[in-house]
Amino acid sequence: MDVAQILVDLLLTCALFIGLFNASAFIFKHKNGQMFALFLLNSCLFIIVFGYLMAQSSASLNSRLNWDMVKWIGLLLFPAVWGFTALNITRHTIKHPNWITCFLLLVSLILITLRLTDSIYPLFYISIKPFKGLLVWGLTGVKGPAYNFALIYSLMVYSLVFMNFVSAAISHIAKLRNLYLSLSLTALLPVAGLVGELIDQTKSGLDWLSIGVILGIIVLSFMVMNSDYGYVATIAKTHFFKLSEDPLILTDDAGRLLDFNNAADLLFPELDYTYVGKSLQEILIHRTPLFQRMNHPMNPDLEVKHAKGSTIYEVKAVAVVNTWGRSIGRLIRLSDVTVKRRENEDLHRLATRDSLTGLLNRRQFLSLSKLAFDRHKIDDSGLAIIIFDLDRFKEINDKYGATAGDEVLRVIGNIMLGLFRKSDLLGRIGGEEFAVLLPSTQVSDACKLAEKVCSQIRETEITYQDQTIRLTLSGGVAATPDQTADLELMLKSAGLALRESKENGRDRVSIAKNNTRSS
Repeated sequence: MDVAQILVDLLLTCALFIGLFNASAFIFKHKNGQMFALFLLNSCLFIIVFGYLMAQSSASLNSRLNWDMVKWIGLLLFPAVWGFTALNITRHTIKHPNWITCFLLLVSLILITLRLTDSIYPLFYISIKPFKGLLVWGLTGVKGPAYNFALIYSLMVYSLVFMNFVSAAISHIAKLRNLYLSLSLTALLPVAGLVGELIDQTKSGLDWLSIGVILGIIVLSFMVMNSDYGYVATIAKTHFFKLSEDPLILTDDAGRLLDFNNAADLLFPELDYTYVGKSLQEILIHRTPLFQRMNHPMNPDLEVKHAKGSTIYEVKAVAVVNTWGRSIGRLIRLSDVTVKRRENEDLHRLATRDSLTGLLNRRQFLSLSKLAFDRHKIDDSGLAIIIFDLDRFKEINDKYGATAGDEVLRVIGNIMLGLFRKSDLLGRIGGEEFAVLLPSTQVSDACKLAEKVCSQIRETEITYQDQTIRLTLSGGVAATPDQTADLELMLKSAGLALRESKENGRDRVSIAKNNTRSS
C-alpha cells in the first residue's frame, strides 16, 4: 500500500470518528426535536465513511462491492437529510411546506431500493470493476440510468439548499446575513464533490462525491456546535455578566453549568469553575427551593437567609437562543426584590391593619369574615363572633390623656393576639370596640374564651407616667344557628348581647338570645 492510500485511509478514519462524535453529541443534546436533523446528517456521514473505508480495505471484488453499496445507502439518504437540515435551520426566516421533506425522503428511499437490488436489475451499474487510480484504488464501470438520475437528483437538492441559505441571507440583517452566507458556502461543498465526480479525467481513484458530502457535513456540524457552545457564553458575558449586579448562572439546554458571575459565586459558594459541564442540580444539591421556583408557573420568590437577616430574590430562567432562534441554554437571574417586597408588605399592612394595635382594620375584618361565612354555607362547621368594648374608655382619655388611651388600646390588642388562635380573625372595628371571628367554634367555647379575655384584662395593670390604669371589658357572643346565617345578622346579634353586658354592670360577657346555638 502506497503513501497516498495510507493518507486517504487515515483521513477516512478521522472522519469516521468525527461522524460518530457529532452524532452522539447531537442526539445527547436533542431535547425538543431541533437537533434531530443534525444527528441524522452525521449518521449519514458515519455510514458513508464506514462503507468507503471498508471498501478501500477490502481485498476481494465482492467485498468491495458490498461495502460500496453500504456507502451508497448513506449517499442516497444524504440529499433528503441535507435538505431537511437546511429547512430546519432557516425555519424562522423562510416558511416551507411540510411535503418537501416527505418528497425528498421518498425519492431517496426509491433510489436506495434500486441500489440494493442492483445485482438483479442493473440500473445503477451495468458493469463495474476495481482499478488502480493515480492515488488510490477505486471502482469504475458503465453507469446505468438510475446512477445518472441520482446525480441529477442530488445536484437539484444541493442547489435548492444553496439557494435556501442565500435567500435567508438576503432577507436578514447584516449580522445574520454573514452567518447565512457562510452556510451557503458550506452548501457548495457537496456540489463541488459532485462536479469533481463528473470531471475527474485523471482517474485519481478518489470518490469525489463522497468527499464533498463528508466535508459538507463536518463543516456544517462544527459551525452549529461552535455556535451553541461559543455564542451563548459570548452573549452572556457581553450583555449580562458585566452589566448586572444580580446573581447570574448560565447553563446549556441540558442544565449543565457553563458560567456564572461574581454575585452568584457569593450567593452560592458551591459554584466552582471546576464543575463546568456538570449538572447544576448536582452542584446545588441543597438548593432545591431554587429549582422549584425556576420551574413554578407562578414564579414565587426565593428567600435566602444569612447572618444579617434574609434577602428575597425574584427567580427568572430565560432561554438563550443562538442566531438561528434555537434554544441552546438558560440564563438564571436572581433579582434582589427585598426592598420592593418589604414596601409592598408595608403598604398591604397599612391598607389592612389598624396602625395602633396591629389588628385587622374594620374593612379587612368584614371582608375576611364574609369569606368565612361563604365557606360556612358549604361545610357548616360553625362560626362564632365576639364583640368587645372597653368600659369607660372616655373617662380614661379625659383623666390620663389621649396618649395614655392609645397605650391602653395597644395593650388590649397584644393580649388578644396572645389568647386567640392564628386561624381566628381579630379586628379593631371602632374606637374602643374589638371583634373576633372564630371558625369551627360553638357558642359555649366562644363564651369561655370571651370570659378569659375579660379576666385577663381585669388583672392587667398599665403603668403610664407613674400612674396605674386598670381596665375592664364587656363582651357579646353570637354563634351561627345554621347555614343560612349571614355576617350582618351575626354582628347585630353580638352587638345586642354586648349592650346587655353594658346594661347589666359591664365587665361581663353575654350571649345573644336570638340566632344562636350552644354546643
